[in-house]
Amino acid sequence: IVILDAIDCGRQPGEIFELDLDDYPTHKVDDFSMHQVPTSNLLRELRDLGGVEVRVLACQVARIPEEVCPGLSAPVASSVQQAVQTLRREYFADSAHVLPAGR
Repeated sequence: IVILDAIDCGRQPGEIFELDLDDYPTHKVDDFSMHQVPTSNLLRELRDLGGVEVRVLACQVARIPEEVCPGLSAPVASSVQQAVQTLRREYFADSAHVLPAGR
C-alpha cells in the first residue's frame, strides 16, 4: 500500500519525503484523516500482522487552512511532478503500463 499525503512536519513547503508509519503525527486534524490515530493504527496493524508493505510518500504543506478548500498551494502543486516521478521510478520502472510523461 502506498499512501500519498500532504502533511505538516515542519519541513520546507513542497518538500517530498518518505514518512515511516511509526513516526506519523497523531494529532487530530479532522474526522477522516491519515493524521488521526485509528487510520494510522490500522495501517500499522496491516504492516505488522498481515505482512503488508505500507509506505507513505508525503509532501510538506505550506500551511493548514482553517477549512477545506479546493486546490493546492503553489509549493505543493510544484511538487506533484516530483512525487509522480518517484512513484514511477520505484513502482513502475519495469511496467509496460507506465503513463507517458506529463499525465
